[in-house]
Amino acid sequence: MRVNSRGLSIIGEVAIPEIEAAEALVAEHILINYVNLNGNQFAALVSFALSVTPYDFARSKLVKLVNTGTQDSLLAAAKEFHLWNTNGGSVRKY
Repeated sequence: MRVNSRGLSIIGEVAIPEIEAAEALVAEHILINYVNLNGNQFAALVSFALSVTPYDFARSKLVKLVNTGTQDSLLAAAKEFHLWNTNGGSVRKY
C-alpha cells in the first residue's frame, strides 16, 4: 500500500480517510435499512460522494431516486451518473 506526503495510506490517488468519509456520507444520506443495495451499488455511491461536495451529494436527484427504493428508481438513478461528469462545462478526463 502506498502512503501520501501526510503519511496516509492511499488507494490510487485517494487517501483512506477520504474514502471512509465518503462511506459515512453515503450511510448518512442513503436509507440503508430501507434500500437493498448490493456491494457494487454502494461502491458506486461512495465513488460519486468522493467526486462531489457533501452538499451536492445530499441534495442530488441521484440520492433521492436511490432512497425511493424501487428497482425502477435504482435504474433511473444509474442514469443520473453521467450528468455529473463535467467540470466547468468540460467533460472530466480520468
